Formats: sequence, structure tokens, C-alpha cells
Amino acid sequence: MKIRHIDLEHGVINAVSEVSKTKKSKGITIPDTMIPLLEKMNLSQFPPGWYLFGEGFKPHPSKQWGRNAFYNKMRTIVAELYKTGHMDDIEGKTFYSLKDSGAISLVVEGINMLDIRDQLRHSDLSTTQVYLEKFKNVSAEIKGQKKKL
Repeated sequence: MKIRHIDLEHGVINAVSEVSKTKKSKGITIPDTMIPLLEKMNLSQFPPGWYLFGEGFKPHPSKQWGRNAFYNKMRTIVAELYKTGHMDDIEGKTFYSLKDSGAISLVVEGINMLDIRDQLRHSDLSTTQVYLEKFKNVSAEIKGQKKKL
């Protein structure tokens, strides 16, 4: 992801088809609580063509952070949180598991299932359901929503 893909004015990450897993362009909403964190990165001081996360988790002109870097960083953070008593359980806590817990948090906050599906860039609610498996009360609701669609 490059700096130009972040639009703080409109609160959107522009996932472009060339680099998107789904090969489709889509805007992803940035929660208001995340905007100040991104603003602290002072992204406007870097050229728009720079990678958002290069070596050392900082913007870089030509090199993205390595393939396993996010996984390893998350593992280090989770281990530290567990060691300091901020987490009771670290089983299954990976960088990618943030998508599961994020989806569940949206459900808890009462966000519409279709909005969650769109935020996760899924084409079908059944795909979103996979991310909500741990929140058992939601699965039946999603199945019901799909039948109504």
C-alpha cells in the first residue's frame, strides 16, 4: 500500500485493484478513532508514491516491509502484552486474527451486517460469517440475512 492510497480528508483507504487481494478497487472506511493515529505519521511529508510501511514500519521510497514482518511484529506485541498481564490468552492471536476480532467488534457495536461485509470487502455474507464464527449468536443471524437477500 502506498501513501497515496490513504485519504485522511475523506477517511478512506483506497484499495486499488492492482494490489488488492480481490483484484477489485474499493474504498475502505477508516474509523474516526484511527484518523489521529494516521495523522501522527505525518504522511503529507512523504511523496505519495512511497510505501506506507517500509523497513522499520515506516514509509519507504521503494521497499515494502518484508512478507512476514507484520506476522513477526504482531507475535512480539502479543507476547509482550501476555507477559505484562494485558492479555490472558494468546492462543490464535496473529496479525490476520485482527480481522476476526475487528469484525466481531463491529457486530458488538451494532453495525449492520451488510456494512461489515462491505468493510471486509467480501462479495457474500457467508464469507463474512467465517470471520464471526467465534461470536456464535451472529452466525444464525447472518444465515437469515442471506436468505432475505
